Amino acid sequence: MQQPRPRAPPALPDHLVEQILLRVRPDDPATLARAALVCRRWRGIVADPAFRRGRLALHGGAPRMLGFLCDGQWDGDGIPYARFVPTSSCVPPSADHHGQRAFDAHHGRVLLHGITRYDDLAVWDPITDKMVEVPRPPGSLGDRSKKATVLCAANGVCDHIDCHRGPFIVVLVGTNNDIVEVDVDNDYIEDGLDEADAYDIMWNGIRRIPKDMFACIYSSEFGSWSEPTYAEYPDDDVCWNRSALVGNALYFVLRKFDRILKYDLQTRKMSTVRLPYVRTKMIFTDFVRIELTAMEDGRLGFARVEESNELCLWSRNEDNKVTRDEDYKVEGWTLYKVVDLKKLFPLVDSITLKYCLVGFVEGVCVAFVVLENGLFTIDMKSELMKKVYEGHCMSFVAPYISFCYPALEASSRDDGPKVGTSSASNA
Repeated sequence: MQQPRPRAPPALPDHLVEQILLRVRPDDPATLARAALVCRRWRGIVADPAFRRGRLALHGGAPRMLGFLCDGQWDGDGIPYARFVPTSSCVPPSADHHGQRAFDAHHGRVLLHGITRYDDLAVWDPITDKMVEVPRPPGSLGDRSKKATVLCAANGVCDHIDCHRGPFIVVLVGTNNDIVEVDVDNDYIEDGLDEADAYDIMWNGIRRIPKDMFACIYSSEFGSWSEPTYAEYPDDDVCWNRSALVGNALYFVLRKFDRILKYDLQTRKMSTVRLPYVRTKMIFTDFVRIELTAMEDGRLGFARVEESNELCLWSRNEDNKVTRDEDYKVEGWTLYKVVDLKKLFPLVDSITLKYCLVGFVEGVCVAFVVLENGLFTIDMKSELMKKVYEGHCMSFVAPYISFCYPALEASSRDDGPKVGTSSASNA
């Protein structure tokens, strides 16, 4: 007598499937996409907007680092270009951008600039692989220094969970020169040849004198640049390091690394903020690179290497109170965390450690350092180190922080007996 075929196990109730899928890691959108292909019921669960809200509530509303962009010489021809390195299952179709380098990244978008012309700007969405070219800013701006970044156009009223497909703005700041023609034959006859005269001769009598600093905003909604606003030259120039967005203010690094530039997005006014002195026992110290960041509590912070091998994270005091660290009096700043790099990299000399910092991940206290042709992350909370990439001549890293969610349309779940009710429908 033929044995009866065993019955198929009953289908999992929708609410159990939902609870299982809710626990897929936020940095693994590929698993959700594969789950949505199992059947219409599962696709309907994943595509439900309430399911997305449930995931945010379970895992926290903060976006995750899905990858990073770094500049390097990848082809051996000596010409660096931007490369996207994934740290999650979110892998963009176009990872390499020949002829372009990364300027900055915010709110799920990356700002790229041309190698030969820095004002050839483009905004790239790694999730959709959409590239939008930005018109060149007014030609008279930034002939001394410039730095730009990209933001969601609704900053201040948007939660930035899924705004990378919406309108954006590009904020450009920099410094300008005054061009003065001098007589290189007679200028130094009376007082002798000095350093300024030597430059005049080198540049055929064209003297570039610092003039002012400026800010200008491009809007994707209007397709044009705003009228520039100006401020007094701060006796310094804008650096290429990443900017930091804290509240309604953007902060940019200045080249001397002793102050930072603050740009208020509402008032469009510019000012400078002084940084604490470098903690060192040396009488003289050269410029020490800093990386700006937004702290987990929403305050402004910055990282730098001090005492030759200590990776230090400083946090801004909102009440501008005075704190003390050993013999150093610091106004408005608190030393938040110190990591001994020599313990993590005992075979690396102190000179190399001093210049190893190349990036910082906002909100999670993770630093990027380059050592011996390798790129490492350092979690400043756990003091754990991890090698994340191997390459040459990397001097800039821009973390890509966003939510990546399968682009699905809600469909009917009626491909079989429906068992249970999805709790997401009540969220």
